[in-house]
Amino acid sequence: MKFINYFLIIAILLIIPVSVKASESNGTIESGNKTALVCHSVDCITPTPGIINFMPTGAVPVTIDDTNGIDGVAWGNEIGWINFDPTGAEGLIIDPSTGIISGKAWSQVSGWINFSATGQSVVVNSSGEFFGYAWTGGPYGGWIKFDCSFAGACVKTDWRPVGARSAVSNDSPTSTQTQRSGQTSSSPSNDTCPNLKGYQNSIPSNYKKDEGGLCLLDVDYCKNIEGVQLTIPSSHVLNGSGQCIFLTDENQYELIPQQSALLDVTKDQYDFCPNLFGMQSKLPTGFVMHVDECVPEDVDYCPNFLGNQYSIPQNMKVTNEGKCVRMTPAEIEENENEGIKDEKIWVYQYDFVPDFFGIQVAIPFFLSLFGKNYEIDLISLFITLNLIGLVMFFLKKL
Repeated sequence: MKFINYFLIIAILLIIPVSVKASESNGTIESGNKTALVCHSVDCITPTPGIINFMPTGAVPVTIDDTNGIDGVAWGNEIGWINFDPTGAEGLIIDPSTGIISGKAWSQVSGWINFSATGQSVVVNSSGEFFGYAWTGGPYGGWIKFDCSFAGACVKTDWRPVGARSAVSNDSPTSTQTQRSGQTSSSPSNDTCPNLKGYQNSIPSNYKKDEGGLCLLDVDYCKNIEGVQLTIPSSHVLNGSGQCIFLTDENQYELIPQQSALLDVTKDQYDFCPNLFGMQSKLPTGFVMHVDECVPEDVDYCPNFLGNQYSIPQNMKVTNEGKCVRMTPAEIEENENEGIKDEKIWVYQYDFVPDFFGIQVAIPFFLSLFGKNYEIDLISLFITLNLIGLVMFFLKKL
């Protein structure tokens, strides 16, 4: 009985007297607002736009930071993996004063994605909403629309421009203790393959890194072209015979039929392989269908398993040797709870305790109780324990 009373007192002291601040200098993507659209027309409705998911399962989460810009990976149903911190000089930065994003990301299928296209820009506004247009090329490219007033095009973060941070801070009610958020609990920043499950400190043996820093299976998508093509080049289209054909002004309408907004899509226009360039009316030679995607029949994500594995099996990860192994129970739990664990750590700290004095310790049992990671700095913990002692002293006197 005494234990229950102690626990209730701790919970009241730690949880009730808090005010919530938005992240100031870093943040993550909100799970309920995580998709942008790749428009294939002016209205961004017909033909159906592509979708970019800023919180793909099993990948390094997208983070926004004053100093490091935008990191992590996203997934496009038409343009594949997108790396926001590719190798080389390119990458995305964000202006802390204005929220304007500039630079380039890398798409596995379409190549460079320009967030600083002429006459356009993408900005994170005072509400943490992405707004504006980026541009990507290729047959499945187009203007990437960010607009939370448009269905399916809303990406939102708890990062805020500097001006909005002051407003949030001034409007927060006074309290004994403040809950600060925004510290991410993501995969290590030096993960060699951010688009693969698990942490890779080197490139797995059966993978290669593309120009944009993504680890892709060492499989040739275009056997009729000299060399190994890890994806279909943005200048080519895969035809029904499994051949990669160079796009020209003369053949583009034959290889990529233009769907009319006034007509129903005919059988010949039905795209059998939406993950590949062009419109496939049937399964191309040399490819197999796996989970609504067309993949080369010689793809094998797990060469140590009997038969071909066309994706990484559930609860498995790729080792540095290129083998698929079962995740540990802790890794499985982390993967299942990634929407909680990869978003942020909530830090309890009294307002009057300077940040540079804060040495934070975890409160692990709060994760199972409240579904969030919590930490408290040691000075605030010392003050709280003394308050609990005073409360217990007066309770005994009653």
